[in-house]
Formats: sequence, structure tokens, C-alpha cells
Amino acid sequence: MEEKTRCLVNGQIDRTTQILPSAIQSTILARLDRLAPENQLMLKIAAVIGQAFPYEALRDTLRDSLEITETDLKTHLDDLTYLGYLRQETSASVVTFVFKHIIIREVIYQSLLFDRRRQLHRTVARWYEEKYTPGGKNRLKPVPTNSHLTVTRTLPPAHTPLAPYFSLLVYHWHQAGDEDREQIYAALLGEQATREFANAEALGYLSRALDLTPENDLRGRYNLLLAREMIYSRRGDRERQAIDLKSLANLVEQAQNLSWTANVYFRFASYAEITGNYDD
Repeated sequence: MEEKTRCLVNGQIDRTTQILPSAIQSTILARLDRLAPENQLMLKIAAVIGQAFPYEALRDTLRDSLEITETDLKTHLDDLTYLGYLRQETSASVVTFVFKHIIIREVIYQSLLFDRRRQLHRTVARWYEEKYTPGGKNRLKPVPTNSHLTVTRTLPPAHTPLAPYFSLLVYHWHQAGDEDREQIYAALLGEQATREFANAEALGYLSRALDLTPENDLRGRYNLLLAREMIYSRRGDRERQAIDLKSLANLVEQAQNLSWTANVYFRFASYAEITGNYDD
């Protein structure tokens, strides 16, 4: 029996596209150029939404750029499925399409101008927020940072219908260049992963949220540092745990909050006990 040769792509796809033979990229772009303008636009918007994308997200985002009926949209999607760009995956309640090849999606995505990509990512992020926020209104409005010691930002409840989409929102707001909103969802994901004992994931999101949290947002930094210090304690990473404890000590000294100070020095006592430093 004749063996079939397959090409497998490992690692980060954006890095892969940088080393793809130019002939492959040129071939994909040439095929794209032969499509009708509506189909080209649909594929570009779909590429921004993701490798897999809900039908509703494509429809609503597309309508910001093009007047199109539901019938025409479905016809175009049938065409793109027939031509081998997409395949449909339908569950009981959600119609989803998937790019048949990840490289096709990435080449199409990279063909978009940088500003246009940012604009589309912003539109897609807002679509998720509006669709999955109760009442259809987005209540997540970052509070501008100022000189107060306890600047806070409005966060949704942990079990909001939006929760399954936090990671998508981190991605889309990051690509849109909106660090305020990326910080909100990175913090939420960090808290979510901490509760689920997904320690490696929690560290990644908590650290990203900290990087994006202003120095004068003492409450935000206190909560994030405290959560990350607990993860380091779980993992037995005493060196990094000690660094976060020192950061917390500096923060509570600046904030002059007695409750925070008591909590932080309780964490110092716990650290000293775990490391056998009984004098401390």
C-alpha cells in the first residue's frame, strides 16, 4: 500500500509563516486574488476572528463593512466551503466554521494591513462583550488611572456568561492594542485559573495582568501579587515567592492599609514556617 506524505506544522504558527517558502505564500495569495471581493473580505474577517469562528460573529462583523443578506452570506460560505477554504462544524445550538488549513488562515491574516487588523480585532472583541453580557450592554469600563492610592477597575462577576470567552478577549484586545481591556481579562483569567488550580496558566495571566497594571493602582497590584505569591507557594518556587513577598511589603508600606499589612505579614510568617526559618 502506498504511503502518503504529510506536512506537519509544530510550534508557533506566526513564527512558521516567517519561514514559509515564498512560493507557498504566493500561491495562497494568488488563489485569494481570484475570489470575488465579497469572498476575500469574508475570509479576511474570518481570519481575524480565529482558526474557528462562530457564524454569528462573522455575520455581525462583516455587516460593519458590507451590506449583505443572510441568504447571500450563506451562499458565499457554501462557495468557500466547496473551494476548500472552510469546513462547517455544527453543534446543537452553534454553527461554527473552521479554516481547513491553519497556514491558509495565517497567510490571509498577515495580508491585512496592521491598522485594519487592529480595527477588526476591536470589533470582534466588542461583539463577544455585547453578546455575552447580560442585557446586551458592555459594563466593563476601565477607570482612568490617577493619583489615588486605591484605583480600581470594574470587573464582571466570576460566573458571567462571558467567562468562557475571557481568553479570546485577552487575545483580541491585545491584538487591538488596548492594554486597559487586555489587563481586565488577563486578571480575570488569572483568578479563574487560580481557583481551578491551573497553576502554570494562572502564573502566565497574572504576570501579564501585573505588567499592564499601573504602578498607582495599588489595589489591583496588591490583589494580583497576592494571587501570584500563592501560586508560587503551591509550586514550591520559594525564590520567586520571596520576590513577590518583598514587592507586597513595599506596596503595603506605600498604601498604609492595616488590613493589607496584616495579611502580607501573615504570608511572610507562612513562608518562614515552610522554609524552616522559625526565628522569623
